[in-house]
Amino acid sequence: MFLTPERFQAAEEFFTRHGGEIVTGARFIEGLRQLNGIIAGTSGMPWRRFLVFNALGAALWVGPWATLAYVAGTHITAHRCCGRVRGGS
Repeated sequence: MFLTPERFQAAEEFFTRHGGEIVTGARFIEGLRQLNGIIAGTSGMPWRRFLVFNALGAALWVGPWATLAYVAGTHITAHRCCGRVRGGS
């Protein structure tokens, strides 16, 4: 990855300026979602600030998916006699 001390310093400065947005947006990007805490910790982000922005990102990620799943679930019906599932209205 060629992470030189200069590049690491530049990344820390960028994260210091835009950390909240990065933590929130990282919830939507595979890979960053897992590295989110490590990056925040190495840059010295206060844990309460991380917690707030991470919770916000989680709510923005889970809310639409849960709503979509619920709406889709209300349009699916199961037949008890044969175990098949079909779309309903």
